[in-house]
Amino acid sequence: MRYWEKVLRHAPKADKDRLEQVVLMLEQGKFPRDTIKLSDAEIYRVRVGNWRIQFHYYGRAVVIDDVSRRNKNTYN
Repeated sequence: MRYWEKVLRHAPKADKDRLEQVVLMLEQGKFPRDTIKLSDAEIYRVRVGNWRIQFHYYGRAVVIDDVSRRNKNTYN
């Protein structure tokens, strides 16, 4: 099991449902409007309430790098 799947499993129910919907969209190749590129390394971020999903492309596939709750250390 990947780290971000464990994070989703322990997230509050209301947040979990929204996060799972966004992850499904990403896996289908659909990107929310607030998707932004974080760096030259082709890493992208999507905001979902107080949560952040960071991902990158591997060929045509989307690889989820991290799912984390927004706090002062989120981008460090």
